[in-house]
Amino acid sequence: MADHNVKSFYTGVDDWTVVVDKYGNGKGTREQFQKSQPEDLNETINTLQSSSSFASGTVQSELSSIMTNLRAAWSGENADQAYQSLSDLHTDA
Repeated sequence: MADHNVKSFYTGVDDWTVVVDKYGNGKGTREQFQKSQPEDLNETINTLQSSSSFASGTVQSELSSIMTNLRAAWSGENADQAYQSLSDLHTDA
């Protein structure tokens, strides 16, 4: 929730409890910002980056190989459906 691009402007209303961006859109309460610890997300972010690297590096190449072999060895409507399913998985990976 911490937005590192938020700029603070003195409004003269010190007891105001909502933090807004420069357009007046609510970004959270003062208490939420004071208690936020964005560094707590680092482990989750690192894990997601590792998962993404695995998916793009390993899973995509494996699925490409399977799709190539499938096209070479199987034909017909069922093969087309299987190929489309693998193609969707490949895109997602």
